[in-house]
Amino acid sequence: MRSEGLPATGPGTLDVFLNNRCNLACVNCCVAVAKKPGEGRRISWDDLRGGIDYFLDDVPAPLPKTVLFAGGEPLLDAPLLLRAVEHIRAKAAPGPEPVIMVFTNGTLLEPGLYERLRRERVRVFVSLDGRAASNDRYRRFRSGPPRSVFDAVSRRLEGLPRDALAVNMVVRPEMLPELLGDLRWFHAQGIKTLDVWLDYFSQWSESDIARLARFFVDLKAWCRSEFGGALPFEVPMSSHALLNARALSVRTAWWRRCDKLVLGPDGSFYDCEGCLAFRPEEVAGHRIGSGSTGVDWAARGAYMDRAAAVLDSHGAGARWQHVCPRVYYRVAEQTAAPLGPLLENLHRVSEVFCGGFAALARAGP
Repeated sequence: MRSEGLPATGPGTLDVFLNNRCNLACVNCCVAVAKKPGEGRRISWDDLRGGIDYFLDDVPAPLPKTVLFAGGEPLLDAPLLLRAVEHIRAKAAPGPEPVIMVFTNGTLLEPGLYERLRRERVRVFVSLDGRAASNDRYRRFRSGPPRSVFDAVSRRLEGLPRDALAVNMVVRPEMLPELLGDLRWFHAQGIKTLDVWLDYFSQWSESDIARLARFFVDLKAWCRSEFGGALPFEVPMSSHALLNARALSVRTAWWRRCDKLVLGPDGSFYDCEGCLAFRPEEVAGHRIGSGSTGVDWAARGAYMDRAAAVLDSHGAGARWQHVCPRVYYRVAEQTAAPLGPLLENLHRVSEVFCGGFAALARAGP
């Protein structure tokens, strides 16, 4: 299977989900995290190493490639994470280094672990949705007495060097009144990279979207008055928004070619990142290989084409999206939910969200 249907240029990013376990129970999590002890999965070292080696050695893609570690909560398996990072660095030497990123909720980020990740040139993204009022509305500990996730993460970050630290922020409609204040707070904390996402499955009303548009007016005014018009952070979503805008300008879809390869906590490659919204046994039919067998690229391509045809029939090729619409196709396919309303919600809010960031990125300083 290792080369069946292998494209001339494959995906440049490997998303590795080390586990499906987490010490938090966040409302805005888009991954099916285990809720019972018997549901927990952790990828084995053999499957993890095999998946990484296959991606780095066999998948043709422009350099540098990117390996992104997530969960669940990847720091629940910190020794496995560090072993994988060291393996990647050893494989790459003396050639071009892959970009390595880790997405964590931050509650388990010990100074010694952070320093080891820094030494290995790993970019650490901590999920934090603003100050306590914003963050703790949706991010909560799974067990134990009620306590603030914001306070727990803040204690972990106190005193850590910020050169390898970034923040991953997820926005829901209810957070909009505090959003600009939260961004100001992140800037005051010395955060240099702030990735901003919309919650995948929040429903946005017309009044919510109007408030989101107003936020961008206020954000632009803040940037103009204090930073010469430029955003005071590196915002990866801005780069995505520009990609979306360029694609629309030539009447194409940025998501047509998927640049991600997904390795799940069961050691299987999956045909779509949307599979992670379900338990592994629920999407077993969408496994397309493993580190030992490689990827069935023909099966992956057939899924991409089938999803694209349906999405095109809903006009997705000519609309804005802050996240790949195939995620919604997979959710609708898996749950028999109507796809049209999911996409319309995505498109309407993405036009304001991505359009706002694209306009700020174009304006610059």
